[in-house]
Amino acid sequence: MATWKKVLVSGSSAELSALTLDTQLAVGQGGTGATTLTDGGVLLGSGTGAISATAVLGNGELLIGDNSGDPTVATLTGTSNEVEISNGAGSITIGLPNDVTIGQDLTVTRNLSNSGAVADSQITGSFTGSFSGDGSNLTGLTSANNSTITLSPGAGLAALGDFTLNQAGDETITIGVDGVLEDLDTLGAAGSDGQFIVATGEGAFAYESGATARASLGVDAAGTDNSTDVTLVTTSHDYLSISGQAITLGQIDIGDDTNLAAGDGLALSGDSLAVNVDDATIEINSDNVRAKTAAIADGGTALATADQIHTFYTAGGANLATALNTDLGGDFIIGNQSDDTAKFTGDLTVGGDLNVNGTLTSINSTNLNVKDQFIFAASGSTAANVDGGLIVQEGSNHNTGSAFYHDTDSNRWAVAKNIPASATAVTPLQHVVTTTLSTSNPVETDAAGGYGVGEMWVETDTQDIYIRTN
Repeated sequence: MATWKKVLVSGSSAELSALTLDTQLAVGQGGTGATTLTDGGVLLGSGTGAISATAVLGNGELLIGDNSGDPTVATLTGTSNEVEISNGAGSITIGLPNDVTIGQDLTVTRNLSNSGAVADSQITGSFTGSFSGDGSNLTGLTSANNSTITLSPGAGLAALGDFTLNQAGDETITIGVDGVLEDLDTLGAAGSDGQFIVATGEGAFAYESGATARASLGVDAAGTDNSTDVTLVTTSHDYLSISGQAITLGQIDIGDDTNLAAGDGLALSGDSLAVNVDDATIEINSDNVRAKTAAIADGGTALATADQIHTFYTAGGANLATALNTDLGGDFIIGNQSDDTAKFTGDLTVGGDLNVNGTLTSINSTNLNVKDQFIFAASGSTAANVDGGLIVQEGSNHNTGSAFYHDTDSNRWAVAKNIPASATAVTPLQHVVTTTLSTSNPVETDAAGGYGVGEMWVETDTQDIYIRTN
């Protein structure tokens, strides 16, 4: 974990691990004004005077105020036949006695339940509301008036009749169907899968399938399920036909199709479609297309051998420039020896990426202007991290200077002096200090930028400053 130490500056508040005074710190200065306080007592304030403490409270004791001075230590007491209070160690139990006397009206906004039998637990008085249960042991209730309810049937239902409330026994009401529903009930369940319900007369239904169902529906009554042939397109172009359950694929006559035309390099004759090529440069042999070798000339488009290209190159640089300013068909290499050198007298502009695979890149210029926003260094050290940064020439010692670099051992930015230009590892002279800006103070779990000892933390709202020491 990180350890942070606060820097005490003018106007900042101190955070100390311990503080020893030669006198009690007054209340006005944030102290208690007391030398000692009762262990387990409750602290009482006295304005700017010293804080005092009560004695340890007994079982169930509370501090009860009087709206004037220090509170009184006392316990709660109950009322006979109304409230019972039991004081224990760290607890106060408030309950009702077995027999409760209520001296005034009682309004219950939720349910009132009686856990015992009526004979054992009596509820007397005048009541309004409703009761749940069978009410077999309730006495003194006014009998409900007998009344009759008449049920009227809806569409498709038979007459229902009526019934009377408050009967001594159960009463049964039978619900029947009428009309179409009665006819369907008479028809019953289907005899097999695939049957239809068909009206056979007024108020009568029957199940039908197969030829009987087709006759009722007026569909192909005299034939079979697949008696009609279906031909698509026209009779002269039988692209696809359906006869019964069979599908027959015909032929496409491209010679008779006036909407079909040959594109560039193709020839259409009758029912034949052929590739049209120049035999001087390309030939078709069986299933292969092959290029022929032909003489090449300035501006020509014919193919040539390697010897012919060499002859074309020696004819002059203008020809070479014209040849290179075309699509070369892929990657190419200039020179195949390690000591081959290419030099350009004028400027060199690379339209794509420039990849250098050597071990040293030398740029001899007065100032280096790089348009890129970021420079990614040490990209070849993924497997084994190395030091990397910038070395600037200093003093008269050639190829030696001061380094600003990222030190891989400490995993942070550092500086060093007298570093040779060919160095691959540097020992840090000092580390760069990084700063975290935050509206809160750091805690031990805050590793900030993760650079280690010496980091700074500035709490911007209080302007307090911290330094990481571990």
